[in-house]
Amino acid sequence: MKEKEWNNRKKRRESDLIFCKVIFPDEEKKYTYLADEDIYEKGDFAWAPVGKENEKKIVRVTDVEYLQPEEAPFPVEKIKKLIRRLTPDEY
Repeated sequence: MKEKEWNNRKKRRESDLIFCKVIFPDEEKKYTYLADEDIYEKGDFAWAPVGKENEKKIVRVTDVEYLQPEEAPFPVEKIKKLIRRLTPDEY
């Protein structure tokens, strides 16, 4: 993680959930996904499940936040999880 970005990001508490705001390449609207690992940074690309069929699509991470479950922007049980981070060679 870049030093500047690390200093601007709130430190993560063990009980915090990791929320990633993402955009799809053909859209400007931001969507929120959960992450299982604290490996995502602004600008990363990842696989994300989309729609009722959970079709796998590529998204770009625009922001990462650490929040307590009660601070979640939506009910936690309704937020989908990112599948995995892509390496630069994969995108």
